[in-house]
Amino acid sequence: MISRSLGFWAIGCFVVGALGAQNRPPMAVRQELRIDGGTHDFSRIVHLAVAANGSIVVAQPDDGMLRFFDARGTKLGSFGRKGEGPAEFRSIGVYRGWNGTVFWQGDILLGRAVLIDDALKNAGTVSLPAIPPAGAFILPAIVGILPGGDLLVHATYRQSPVPPQWARGITAARTFVVLRVNARGDVLRLLGVLPQTADGCVTVVNGRSRPVPECAEPYGAASPDGSRYAMVEPYTSGPNNGKYRVILVAAGGDTVFSALIPYTARQIGRTEADSIRRAKVAGVKSDLLAKDYMEMPLPTVFRPVHGALVAAGGAVWVALRPERDGRRWVRVDRTGKVTGSIVVPHNVTLHVISSSQAWGVEHDEDDIPSVVRFRFAG
Repeated sequence: MISRSLGFWAIGCFVVGALGAQNRPPMAVRQELRIDGGTHDFSRIVHLAVAANGSIVVAQPDDGMLRFFDARGTKLGSFGRKGEGPAEFRSIGVYRGWNGTVFWQGDILLGRAVLIDDALKNAGTVSLPAIPPAGAFILPAIVGILPGGDLLVHATYRQSPVPPQWARGITAARTFVVLRVNARGDVLRLLGVLPQTADGCVTVVNGRSRPVPECAEPYGAASPDGSRYAMVEPYTSGPNNGKYRVILVAAGGDTVFSALIPYTARQIGRTEADSIRRAKVAGVKSDLLAKDYMEMPLPTVFRPVHGALVAAGGAVWVALRPERDGRRWVRVDRTGKVTGSIVVPHNVTLHVISSSQAWGVEHDEDDIPSVVRFRFAG
C-alpha cells in the first residue's frame, strides 16, 4: 500500500452517482476458513497473497519467513530466513505478487525480488536495475513483475539538472513516480506522478513538523500480477469535496477508468477532537510530541478512505471509514461503477479480495494474528 498524495494522469473522469449504491445493505458475508495464529505460532503478519488455486502465502517479517497453506488451511511449508543469501530476506514488506504460478517477494533493503515456485523452491532473483539518471531516485522498489521481464517500479524522483525525457513535465523538487522499466533500467513509460506529501497531512507545531491525525491521505495498490495500478484520492475541500477519485491504470499506460464517487462525511466535533488528541498522547513517550498533539489543529472531518486493493479481475476495492457495524469495503468495477460492498469485523484487515472471497488478518484481544477467509455473493 502507498499512502501518498496521488496525481496520476487520466483520460477523462466521470462522476458516479454512487452514494445510494454505497449505502445499500452490504452483500452477505460468512467466514469459511480460519488459520489459527496460536496453533501455528504466527508472529507479526505484514501481508497475505493468494494463488490462483487458493493457496495462501503468509508473510512474517520478524522471522524473515514466508509460510504457505493450501486452500483448506493445511500447512504446506515455509520459505526464507533472515539474511542476504539467495533464499533470504533482510526485509519482507508489502510489495509482492505473482508472475504466472511463481510468487515473488520484494526486499527493498536488498533491492530485489525473490522468486518462489509452487514447490516452495527458490526460482531465482530479480534485481532492481539502476535507473538513470544516477542518484535521482530515493527508495526505489519493485511493485510488479510483468511477463517478458519488464518491471513496475515506484520511487521518489529528485529533480535533476538535466531531466530525462520522461520527466520533462515534472516541476516539483521531489515527486513520487510509478514507472515501467525493462531489465536494463530503461524507462519505457511513466505511469503516474504522485506529489511527495499530501496537502495538509503535515503541519508545523511549535516549530516542528508533525503528521496530522485523520488527514485524508490517498492510497495506491497494484494488482496481484502487476498489470494494473489503482489509486484512490479522497477530497475534503475544494470543488470535489465529499467525493473520492478512483483511477485504474494499465501497465501499458492506458487509463482503464477514472471516476469521482461521493461519500458521506462525518464531522470532527470538539469531543471527537479531544478524544483523537488524548489517544495520540497516550501512545507517545515524548513530552514534546505530546504537547504538539494537544495543540495541533485537526481536520474538520474524519478521513473517509482507509485503504485500497485491486482484485485479479480488475475491480478496485476501497476501504471506507470504519463504522459501528465493522469495516466496509466498496467494490468499483472495471467501468468505474460502484457495484456493491462487504463489511468485515473491526479486528480484521483485508489483504486480498476476489470476485467472491476475501482474505484478511484477524487480531484477537491479545493481538495474536490469525488468517481468515470470507465468502460473499453479489
